[in-house]
Amino acid sequence: MTVKNNGSMQHEVISTEMSQTQFESGVIELPEGQMTVPIDSGYVKIQDVLDTLIYLEADSLERLYTTAVPGETIYYSRIRKKNVTIYDLSQFYIIHLDKEASIDDAISVLNSLDETNSAEPSVYVTLEEEPDDTYYELDSLWYLNNDSHPSCDIDAPEAWEITHADGINIAFIESGMEINHVDLRSSICYDSVVVDTIVDGEDTTFVYETLTEFVHHYQTAHGTNTAGIACATTNNDTGVSGVAWGAKIVVREFWTTPDTVLDAVEGRCRDVLRCAQLGVRIINNSWSHTSNLWYMNYSFDVAHSLGAVMVCSQGNIPARVIKYPAAYSQSQYGWVISCSWLKRTGGDSLIHDHNATYADYCDITAPGRNLYTTFSYDTTSYDLFSGSSASAPVVAGVAALVMARFPSITDPDSIK
Repeated sequence: MTVKNNGSMQHEVISTEMSQTQFESGVIELPEGQMTVPIDSGYVKIQDVLDTLIYLEADSLERLYTTAVPGETIYYSRIRKKNVTIYDLSQFYIIHLDKEASIDDAISVLNSLDETNSAEPSVYVTLEEEPDDTYYELDSLWYLNNDSHPSCDIDAPEAWEITHADGINIAFIESGMEINHVDLRSSICYDSVVVDTIVDGEDTTFVYETLTEFVHHYQTAHGTNTAGIACATTNNDTGVSGVAWGAKIVVREFWTTPDTVLDAVEGRCRDVLRCAQLGVRIINNSWSHTSNLWYMNYSFDVAHSLGAVMVCSQGNIPARVIKYPAAYSQSQYGWVISCSWLKRTGGDSLIHDHNATYADYCDITAPGRNLYTTFSYDTTSYDLFSGSSASAPVVAGVAALVMARFPSITDPDSIK
């Protein structure tokens, strides 16, 4: 289950789930094809649960994972090219409460039910840019190639001599993106994939889903900045060069509103899982928070099982702080590539920026201060961008080049 105050952006969400693989079957069921329904005894099968939801002034129920089915599921991984077993995610629900209801009371009551494994407050995530950074002019693309200070770059031209990233898709779990930007529009992936087949007698119907599903056009679109670093169209005599020369940008749902950089994490988890199910090879997560939530843990694990490489920014707090999902790199699964960021000293070296988060689970540090990239002031604008939001797409772009060079590797751990 999941619970949510209906109202303004100040609402919160609670998520409750039944257990990792042995859920109480049928406690809550929604009609096939419906995402959200009102509280009703026809949907809540156990009277104690229904009475509790009524007591909590719940208005409606919403499935968290639209494609989940009860029980452990055999799912075909488009990346690994074989069937894999994924967790039962079918009993994660969002419960919409009256806007005046108490979140703390709802957590306590839900945790008292035998049918509930854990009720958790949903958290809001922040986009990992460094917005207070003082811009100053550097060599525009110093992090790609720097003849004057060769120890400060990633040697992108040397890599491009060996391979481009044609055929690799990178998803950006983001706020918004200006898809009509002159340096991004030819890199947007509008491909459709078959997600289901329906056989009726001798007729077979193929059900398609488009990878690029939904885009917001915001002036402060964080996704325009991150996508430009990894996937700006290279060698088009325009603007900047993306690290992953030839890679395509996958755009899914973006849940952030124009007036905030905050977003409830369950929307991000849906997007991560769906991208992996559709065969997206790399998922860039330039966002973070400090809570380790069960449903996020499972959704990232499923995406890993399906073969996706997840690159996650470590944060911009100048301290040793555990941030998720980047901290999953220290787990027994090692699901993600955790990225911190470096700045150029002005000489021949890079050093850890004083605003960068540091932690034992960090996998890699990459250039992250004053990277020149696409911006959303208009469809032709560029500016300097800093933070672990900037370093993560550098790493995602390099991962795309590695995948293109070694196409037989489908295990995300081997890419890492």
